[in-house]
Amino acid sequence: MWREYDYHPGSDPESLLDFSDRLAAKLKPPPPPDPLAHPAFATTTTSAAAKDRARLFKWHSEHTTNSTASLHALVDNVIRHPDFDREHFADNSWKREFKQLGASFGEADDWRKAEVTIEVPIPKKYRSLEENAGAASFPVKLDNFWYRPLCGVIRAIVEDSPESDDFVWNPYRVFVTNEDGKAERLHGELYWSSAWIEEHERVQRKVIPPERPGHGLPRALFALMFGSDATHLSQFGTEHAWPDYVMAGNKTKYTRGCPSSHSVHHIAQFTELPDEVQDFIRKRTGGKAAKQALLTFCKREVMHASWEILLDDEFLEAYEFGMVLNCRDGVKRLIFPRIFTYSADYPEKVILASIKDKGRCLCPRCLVTRGEIHKLGQKLDDRRRVNKAREDTPRRRAKVAEARKNIYEKGYVVDSKAALPEMLQNESMTPNDNAFSKRLSHLLFNFFAMLVVDLLHEFELGVWKAIFIHMLRILQAEKKDLVAELDSRFRQMSTFGRSTIRKFHNNVSDMKRLGARDFEDILQCSIAAFDGLLPGELNDLFMDLLFVAGEWHGLAKLRLHTESTLANLRKVTSDLGSLLRDFKDRTDDMETKELPREVRARQRRAQANPKKKSAASGEQPRTLNLETYKLHALGDYAPTIERIGTTDNYDSRLIELTHRQIKRRNRMTNHNNTGAQLAAHERREARLRLLVPPSRKEQAKKKKSNDPAAHAAPEQPYNIAVDEKFGVDISEFVGRDDNDPATKVRHFFEDLKSHLLERMKIEPDEPDERYSESLRQTFTIVQNKLYLHRTLRINYTTYDVRRDQDSINPRTSHRDVMFLSQEERANAHPYWYARVLSIFHVNVLPADARPGMAPKRFDVLWIRWFGDEPGWSDGWSKRRLPRIGFVPYKDRDAFGFLDPASILRACHLMPAFSQGRTSELLPHETSIARREGESDDWENYYVGIFVDRDMMMRYKRGSVGHHDEPGILDFLGDEPEGEDEPEDEDEEEEDEEEEDEEDEDEEGDGEGEQDGDEDEEELEDLYEENADADAEDSL
Repeated sequence: MWREYDYHPGSDPESLLDFSDRLAAKLKPPPPPDPLAHPAFATTTTSAAAKDRARLFKWHSEHTTNSTASLHALVDNVIRHPDFDREHFADNSWKREFKQLGASFGEADDWRKAEVTIEVPIPKKYRSLEENAGAASFPVKLDNFWYRPLCGVIRAIVEDSPESDDFVWNPYRVFVTNEDGKAERLHGELYWSSAWIEEHERVQRKVIPPERPGHGLPRALFALMFGSDATHLSQFGTEHAWPDYVMAGNKTKYTRGCPSSHSVHHIAQFTELPDEVQDFIRKRTGGKAAKQALLTFCKREVMHASWEILLDDEFLEAYEFGMVLNCRDGVKRLIFPRIFTYSADYPEKVILASIKDKGRCLCPRCLVTRGEIHKLGQKLDDRRRVNKAREDTPRRRAKVAEARKNIYEKGYVVDSKAALPEMLQNESMTPNDNAFSKRLSHLLFNFFAMLVVDLLHEFELGVWKAIFIHMLRILQAEKKDLVAELDSRFRQMSTFGRSTIRKFHNNVSDMKRLGARDFEDILQCSIAAFDGLLPGELNDLFMDLLFVAGEWHGLAKLRLHTESTLANLRKVTSDLGSLLRDFKDRTDDMETKELPREVRARQRRAQANPKKKSAASGEQPRTLNLETYKLHALGDYAPTIERIGTTDNYDSRLIELTHRQIKRRNRMTNHNNTGAQLAAHERREARLRLLVPPSRKEQAKKKKSNDPAAHAAPEQPYNIAVDEKFGVDISEFVGRDDNDPATKVRHFFEDLKSHLLERMKIEPDEPDERYSESLRQTFTIVQNKLYLHRTLRINYTTYDVRRDQDSINPRTSHRDVMFLSQEERANAHPYWYARVLSIFHVNVLPADARPGMAPKRFDVLWIRWFGDEPGWSDGWSKRRLPRIGFVPYKDRDAFGFLDPASILRACHLMPAFSQGRTSELLPHETSIARREGESDDWENYYVGIFVDRDMMMRYKRGSVGHHDEPGILDFLGDEPEGEDEPEDEDEEEEDEEEEDEEDEDEEGDGEGEQDGDEDEEELEDLYEENADADAEDSL
């Protein structure tokens, strides 16, 4: 890998990184302490007292069940105990200090309280009422908007926080030279992206007046990455919060994405339109309640009025002329804030983009219409996204101003066609003043471009969830027992990794309280679970769609892309669009009906809306809906990654993780004036992180086997315990059951010694690469003992050049491994697979060893071999997973031994349920080769190549952190053919029309329905404009 700079970098923070900085989080040692001081302790007489009090306050902040009353009780009943050093808490000054830690002293980044004011328009026919006295509108003031000034937050991060120690100020391009000598550009970090490099170039060329501060200083960007999402604060009731966050894109995503780094900063607490606004409106309209359209308009006004406060004059000046900051690398720079991304779910995206929710043009980034969405992946669709991209033009702003004049001056109703100019109707725009446009348009900022894709909501809780639900409907239509069989299969899936694949305890078909990561697990295991449930061609269609969906998800979630993998993502997007169209065409004729949970959800929605007719009690017909924003968004992933970096930079999963802090702080409040208390807790925690360093975790008690810590020697290929506490005589080990084929004494001894000879680099002296008895007698195993170990940890380099680890434990389901195939025949699979039966080491001495000679240790795995399924075709072109099975026990090589250093990774094997179980591969029911409770084997297993991104990239060529093995080319096979269907019967005509058409569209704007995600924990329903949206039918 190598870099390319457009300007000479003044510093390179990444040059200070060492091997430990490329370790996975679980492999890193605890961070070192970094104590600082704080003015809250200015009155403290001794440093010892300050440290004691800071520890107390930090303890209170970290224990969420502790209220302020419990803190008082601790001081009174514990700290003031005679055995405690009471002098540090002799008076009540600690209460003042505790309050000061949460207070805002007026510092630049402290919390402030502002009043948000909006004007509610009064329709013309009500203006003559006595209460209105001819007024066109009346103000509504919301005085509970808490925020932190953006410039103050930027200054605190850059100048004071250790977070900025490794900030990258000089962007660069990254390339890799492949094994074939070809150079490809890489896409990963935000500061590698074209968007940053181009903006950096504009800033360098910007003319700064000589009288301005910072003239002549080095210039750099501060990359603002916003994100907001409403969330419930408790399981019961309506208490909720709507926090806004910001991240600095200058920090590497591998650190920024860890919640423990505290790199996601809480900067605002959006206030909601109160319910009593309905009372205010009724007073102005003669007692008539406001329509939903007016309330929605007001909600949008509140959001943008709040953002106008955040985008204050100081920020605008810094945006245009920069702000002089003393960076922590010792360089004074002129820093220009720049907004790169805004992560939000769809209901918030439409508010931020000032477009209608589920209108005719659904997308906040382009003007593709609802009827064109199903053409995902076609070349015409790709061109439309470019040619019809939304832009914040003067014409758009003029039309919005015209609409607002119609509403506020002429008294038109906010959603009437007379109020909205034709352009706004055709483009599904709303008559709201957009804060980003109002404050930044003169600086050429296009706010539509900041609304990036969101993998969590758009695919995992969107497209994939809808596909899965419709597959359940098809199973239900075919035979109701099939759904129960599917649930049973998922419950039998083995777990993988620490939490990569978790146990499916409940029926997946019920989808009870499932989050995005649960749907991700379902996708990664779905091929084995659905296989064989349906007959013939329908089963093939399921397998094709599930395979391509898994491949798309893996590619879209990669943390490091090359030009080749981006081209692959584009191709797979086209394949997915084609398969979804085929899936819909072939299943629309089936009598698919609602699932029981869908019926219940529909009835609950009907009960909540008394204006609607009562919902039908039975199951209603449902089909797959391909006209949704979430499906349309999939076509934007490849361009977005190419433009601003990979999706893990801005996925809303980062926002969801930070919600945990908000909920934890809320449990420490008394639930009155929540915004102020949350602000105080945020300040207190931020200051205590600087005052009291994180204490090193106490080392766990040593286990009997003395297994190594997870972060021990990650640079080695594997880690295994060094003790010899569990020594056992080999004859005793294999002689427990004379009838067990796995432990035939003669074969075990011969194979173990032959394996050790091979490890000693001794050439075989008999046919079939076997060793003679004379060679096996040239060395001895000391005391004829092997020493057992519980676990083996495999360290490996990931596709994105990080260091990670798998754990192997024969007593659990984490016992299957993969390593490079030694076969040289054509079309050979690239990997071999085995099940680890035991982990041990032996000590070896030559037969003629001198007295006192130190033995040589060999770490060994006893394994049971898997073999390829005869006649099975797998690979990307076939859209099928590898299928393997145990080698029959009669085969001389059914069992064997393996060097742990040869293992690449643990692998995830899923039973091929459709093939059933058998005892013929190993007829001995109580064999040591099985775990307790197992009496037979699955006939075959599927290899889970989509279990994580690194595993998938081991089956693709061009991975940066992997070598391209010869067998990979055979597994790849021929690329699947592109779709044969015509892209559009009138494609040529449409192309000509697109060249000539104006910005307006002749058709009006329809407010059709798009289904939402009922089970998401966010408060999406608070911002839904269409209360009738169905929950499960949406993509």
